[in-house]
Amino acid sequence: MFTESRFKTNFFLIQKKVLRSRSLYFLSLVPLLAVLYVFLADSLTTAIQFFLFLFPYLFLFISSDMMKDEIESGVLENIIFLRGEYRRYLFQKNLILLIFALLLSTSIFSALIIAGLLKGIFTWLYLLQFLAGIVVGVYYIALSGWLSFYFRGGSNVMIIIIAQVMAILSLFFSLQERAGFLDYLEKGRFPDLMAQLKFLVFALAFPNVLTFKKFLTYFIIVAVAASLFLLLQWLRIKNLELKKQ
Repeated sequence: MFTESRFKTNFFLIQKKVLRSRSLYFLSLVPLLAVLYVFLADSLTTAIQFFLFLFPYLFLFISSDMMKDEIESGVLENIIFLRGEYRRYLFQKNLILLIFALLLSTSIFSALIIAGLLKGIFTWLYLLQFLAGIVVGVYYIALSGWLSFYFRGGSNVMIIIIAQVMAILSLFFSLQERAGFLDYLEKGRFPDLMAQLKFLVFALAFPNVLTFKKFLTYFIIVAVAASLFLLLQWLRIKNLELKKQ
């Protein structure tokens, strides 16, 4: 009973912080406006595929202010967090932010799927891609949460975005090779160990590619990585001692 009451309290506190974040509203609108533009400029089918590729960013953006800002603000020394309850609060933040991102993405996906059903273009593959995207979203929250112990003010998200830009730029170097990594990526086949390792690194830096049909079976990569980063978070939280202001 106490645990349930504590979760409700934590949910309420985090909800207030999420709803107060103006930057989060702006960042969340970017992928949504992109999907709307594709729908108006192209077709509903393309818009759905575009959404399935982009919606994991909703999970990333919502995790921009997770740990360090909370810890250094002094708020966690409130009487609510006596007896080490702040540790439970910090770790539960992963789940609560996941719920918010999941509610938003599911509502948009449902609207697109209903439109797809009405137009007769629905396919069960969309559901598999959506589930893969959720796994990617969990990975983003886990990774961003771990980084946020060391970087504050959204820097954790920026580091991930920069890593993705570098991953994309690396593809251009592959264009110079006749049978380079880009060629393997296009075919969805990685014939040797080196190519497989390159894809592993690329998928961890840019996991959105796992929402594509040919890469759905590789979702286990980010599932394992998400579990690892959640474990690292918990170990960090377990040994955390708040300093008196």
